[in-house]
Formats: sequence, structure tokens, C-alpha cells
Amino acid sequence: MEPDRSIPLDRARVLAVDDHAINRQFLVATLAGAVARLELAASGHEAIDCCRSGRFDLVLMDLHLTDMDGVEAWSRMRQDNHIAAARVLALTADTREQQRERVQQAGFHGLLGKPIEPEELVAALKRALDPDEDFIVATVAAKHGSVLIDQQRALRASGSRNGAHSIQRALAEELERGWPQLEHELATGQFSAAAARLHQWRGACGYAGAGLLDRACRGLEEALGSESGSHCGAVYFELRRVLDATTDAIRLVLDRAGSESATDPAPNAAY
Repeated sequence: MEPDRSIPLDRARVLAVDDHAINRQFLVATLAGAVARLELAASGHEAIDCCRSGRFDLVLMDLHLTDMDGVEAWSRMRQDNHIAAARVLALTADTREQQRERVQQAGFHGLLGKPIEPEELVAALKRALDPDEDFIVATVAAKHGSVLIDQQRALRASGSRNGAHSIQRALAEELERGWPQLEHELATGQFSAAAARLHQWRGACGYAGAGLLDRACRGLEEALGSESGSHCGAVYFELRRVLDATTDAIRLVLDRAGSESATDPAPNAAY
């Protein structure tokens, strides 16, 4: 049963489900002061548990969770009476037409592309809380793929300079840990696992302002999906080059921020 009247966003109870820490950090920075209550879940099972102990007006659901598909998680959550009146928006870097059709058929009320701008996310939530709204689509603008590190983009995503640095540091650490795993997946033919890892990195790259790396990850992810891992050598080496350059740029940003004798980079600096 759908709610019969619109709920103001500042009175809404929102559950955000995402298994990536950087994405959750973005959601907190954007929504904590905009909604009445924000709860986070890092997995589908955790989201189901949250719904058993509380009621929500709106659910933001990542579609690529590590423990279960986001559509499956929503299906299980709807079986609980506490979630029956909630509306749900899918969050994903895959906004292709077939994905839109899939989530709409599964009872979702909208599909939002990652990375999404904070103001676009807030606007989408306001629309989603109106029962008269049709299926909502917010795709990602292509303008964030031209520089290594866009500090203005990171500042918008995090809400503060310290927040931007925290997201960028977390991304650099994740890339350092995850690259050997990605290489192993590619070398052993685990192309689905490699594509899933690249897909997860893409959203984090967007919030950290790492536009070129976002684009490079997308290139290899699409190559793996369309060619089953064959003839991906050039795309792989481009990703390796951009990844190294991006982590170097992040180190430069963090070193400058931490140096008392150096001038902090301007909010709109790009590398």
C-alpha cells in the first residue's frame, strides 16, 4: 500500500543501503541534515534487519550488494509489513535502459545514477516522497571525466574540505588494496568478479572527484562484459596508467593539505 499524501523530506525516515564505505560517507554528508532520520545498512541482510526494527518512508537501495542483488533485497523487505508503505529508489552506476526496465518491473519508484550530485539526490528524494510522481530517473552527467582530481566535485560530494580529503584517502587506500585482487581476477578468468569490483570503484571515484579513473574503470568493465575478457589488453593498461596517476594526484592533494608551510589548493582545483 502506497502512502496517500506527500511527506516533507525533513520529516521523512530514510534507509540508505550501500556496501561501499565511501558511498555511505557521501550519503551521510548529503542527507543527515536534510531528513528526519537517516539509517545506514551495509548489506541486504542488514537492511532487512533494519526494517524489522523500524519503519521507513523511503529506501535508497544499491543494486550491486555483495551479499545479494538489490532487487532481491527489496523483494524480501517488502514481505515485512513495516516496509509496505515505503518507496524505494535504486542507486547504481548502470543506468542502461534494460536496468531501468528491470527495477521498474520489480516495484522500484526510480533509478538514480552514481555518482549523483548532492542537490540532484535531494531533489529526487523530494519527488519520490510524492505518491503522484511517476518513475524517477536521474542519470550522471558526462562532465566529470576530464581531470584526475576535481576538488570542487569532491567538496560538493562531501560537504567540507576535510570530508573530501577523507573520501580521497579512503579511495587511494582501497585502490592500493584492491589492485592486486583485480589483477588476480583477470589472470584467472574471474571476469564477473573483476567487473563487479570496477563497478564498485566507479561510484567511489565520482565522489572523490576522480573523473578520469571513473571513465577508465567503466571502459574495462564494459570491455569485460562485451568481450568476456578477451582483447582487453589496451583498456587494462590504460586503467593501470590512470590509476597510478590518480593515486599520485591524491597524494599531492593530501600532502598539500597536511603541510603547514604550503598553501591549500583552491576548492575548484583540478589535477
